[in-house]
Amino acid sequence: MSNYELALNIPLFSISDLLGSCLITMCLAIVLYGITVAQTCIYCASEANDRFWIKATVAAVWMLENAHTVLMIRAIYYYFVSAFGDYLGVLKIDWSVGYVILTEICIVLLVEGFYLRRIWRLSNKNVFVVGSLTVLLIARSGIYAAAGGLLIVGQDWVTFQASRTNNLVVDISAALAAAVDGLVAAAMVYYLRRSRTGAKRTDGFIRWLMAYSVNSGVILVFFSTAVAVTHVYLGHSLVFAGVTTMTSKLYANTFLGTLNGRNFMRHTPKIAPSTMYLTSVDPVLDYSTGSSSGSQPSRFDKETIQEVPITNIENSAREQLPVHYSPCHADQEW
Repeated sequence: MSNYELALNIPLFSISDLLGSCLITMCLAIVLYGITVAQTCIYCASEANDRFWIKATVAAVWMLENAHTVLMIRAIYYYFVSAFGDYLGVLKIDWSVGYVILTEICIVLLVEGFYLRRIWRLSNKNVFVVGSLTVLLIARSGIYAAAGGLLIVGQDWVTFQASRTNNLVVDISAALAAAVDGLVAAAMVYYLRRSRTGAKRTDGFIRWLMAYSVNSGVILVFFSTAVAVTHVYLGHSLVFAGVTTMTSKLYANTFLGTLNGRNFMRHTPKIAPSTMYLTSVDPVLDYSTGSSSGSQPSRFDKETIQEVPITNIENSAREQLPVHYSPCHADQEW
């Protein structure tokens, strides 16, 4: 579409209507990126004993987040610096927008793949459940990739928004994203609930994982739904694109939060071991008072008091947990 034809098809709305909300959501996404960097540093400092594939996944997510943020900044620079004062230039689709979507797909595949592996282990390798979720994830990623490709080859936002096919692709991808996020969280909670062992400390860890899965799932479903809603009802604005960038950061943060939460739960017992002890006392009678061996002792020999930290008791109890619950039996798997 030429600049003249584009000018004839421009609806009457201001630059602030088109880009204002998108800029705010992108700024919030950059704030979430800062949290991602902080969580990555915490992980590197505290989870040195994790398996190699977990460390590799964290490194890949972190590098993709860096690339995702750089592409976001490139898009912001184009629309608010390079195209400043050029109304027709602002309406054009910059090449970086499509690659932002493609980078997010890679992050989603890594994070959701990590969660699906959890469900695979918790469900005792239930092929139907994990296979169904995998098919939905692949379908969601494929349609999302199609949306990114349409943005890369697209010339301007007016043409893109006027195309029924483009709108359908964006809406279906957002709906599938919400469905996958909700089903993965539901499956995680269901199988975690079935994995309770009866041990108080282990069940406390399971309850934390269940609560975290529910909260993160609700947040991701909300933002995926928000992408579809804003695209349908705020078609004159690019706020849906900004919400999409926030969704990517939320995936990375929920993933890293899960890994870092293991270390917090592992080293935060309900009773501090440095202050509370179980004592084994051997009473020694004070025969100077004339008390018989069957009477109550009048004093205790301090040298016979043995202090046993609570953590020693917990370690012994952990060894007796059912072996079938491997995710909590071996923390590095989580």
